Amino acid sequence: MSKTKYRSRESLYTRWSAMWSRCLYPTNKSYPRYGGRGITVCSEWSNYNVFEAWAMEVGYSPELELDRIDNSLGYYPANCRWVSKSINCHNRDKKEGCYSNYVGVSRNGLRWQAYLYIKRKVVYIGTYDLEVQAAIARNNYILLNNLEHKLNEIIL
Repeated sequence: MSKTKYRSRESLYTRWSAMWSRCLYPTNKSYPRYGGRGITVCSEWSNYNVFEAWAMEVGYSPELELDRIDNSLGYYPANCRWVSKSINCHNRDKKEGCYSNYVGVSRNGLRWQAYLYIKRKVVYIGTYDLEVQAAIARNNYILLNNLEHKLNEIIL
């Protein structure tokens, strides 16, 4: 079996290939959320061996996922890290159509609800009169429970 065929079966190679596919190919179902909104992959990672060396150096493990630290930026070494699936889920941008300025805050009738996901389950923190109160409550919950979720930047 050739080295290329062997690598195509490796988890890391599969992730590298999927990263390129969702950023380059409009036929990929994830393209609108990646390449379609300008997310790119740095040219140095066009070489799988370079990507593999970086991944091993920064702690790659098959049970971890590739995470972009700033979801508005592309894939490059300073903006990427390996994290658990649970952490990666929490670092997503707020959902389109959500009228809140904060991740983990949504309308609940006339009030604002704060929530987050832990092990794929929603944890409701509470409801508040002001959107910013809900965002602060979510941040406080994360800090008090030593969670690795992304904190909201509070806009006053």
